[in-house]
Amino acid sequence: MNDQAADARYQLGRAVSGMTGGGPLAVLGALTSLRGAALQMERDAARLARQNRRSWDEIAQAMGLAPGPARHPAAEAFSRLASDLGDDRLSFGWPCRECGKVVLDYGPGAGHPADAERGHAEGCTRLAAAVRAYEGSGDAS
Repeated sequence: MNDQAADARYQLGRAVSGMTGGGPLAVLGALTSLRGAALQMERDAARLARQNRRSWDEIAQAMGLAPGPARHPAAEAFSRLASDLGDDRLSFGWPCRECGKVVLDYGPGAGHPADAERGHAEGCTRLAAAVRAYEGSGDAS
């Protein structure tokens, strides 16, 4: 743990103890609530990042996820933040700034942008740029 993280943990511990009177069960309840709030804030920040054309690789880096043997940070970031909306497939919704539609993003492993980002309006410039980049990258099959 780096010094900044250690300091944040210390400050959070003091604040939670002060808010709850310091009892261990009250602290546990407060921390559980904070975990849920922090996850929602992570999702909101990632949603803004995707709106602003940031990749899942960039989001993973911002989350401190580093590559390693059999570790794919972009896929890990996506799986931490995405939800199953009932179709047994994780997705992450965000509004496209270019076309104004809500996009269901199926993540970095979903392949072609037309499959990975469902919901763009016909003729969306962002989707067209993503398709050109994908097809020019050698990732296209």
